[in-house]
Amino acid sequence: MAAQGNTTLDEIEADIWSVLARATHDRHSGFRWVSLASVSENGGPQVRTLVLRRVCKATQQFTMFTDSRSQKVAELTANSAASLLFFDRKSMVQIRASGDATVDRASDRWREERSSLSEASLSDYRSVQSPGTPIAVPNQAATEDKSIDLTDLGLHFAMIVFQVRTIDWLSLSRTGHRRAVFRYIDDARTAGWLTP
Repeated sequence: MAAQGNTTLDEIEADIWSVLARATHDRHSGFRWVSLASVSENGGPQVRTLVLRRVCKATQQFTMFTDSRSQKVAELTANSAASLLFFDRKSMVQIRASGDATVDRASDRWREERSSLSEASLSDYRSVQSPGTPIAVPNQAATEDKSIDLTDLGLHFAMIVFQVRTIDWLSLSRTGHRRAVFRYIDDARTAGWLTP
């Protein structure tokens, strides 16, 4: 992340998108694991951790993968408002993003992503039980349904595409914390400093 000092808002913004894009293929990046917060059916907050899979600065989008039967899919389908929280302990940088998350289970991009998954990754999306189903013993969840048609909609693979509206960046340091905000509304971008 951008070093402490006289770093500009433009440099910080470029660095945010760069480190998040790098996290999609760097298994050791603290930003690879992201917490997704959504709104439950009763209006309460729900948070879970996902792996950041794709970053597109041009469209201000982040992509994560999930099982289409998961509760988060139902929540995001009912209410797309969501937040993401990234934290890298090494750099002591927190990135919060707010926006809208949509679930993609049938687009050309979905087919492309699904076809790029390894056999081991595909097995995550064809368990017999839906995520959250009570089971008697832990390894019962590992059972795959081999009868699932792996073409198109027969697989429980879904993408969560998060459209960024706001990024709140916080750098924690003994020499002084810094905080900035970046807003993406329509085709306009605004940026400014905030009190940490």
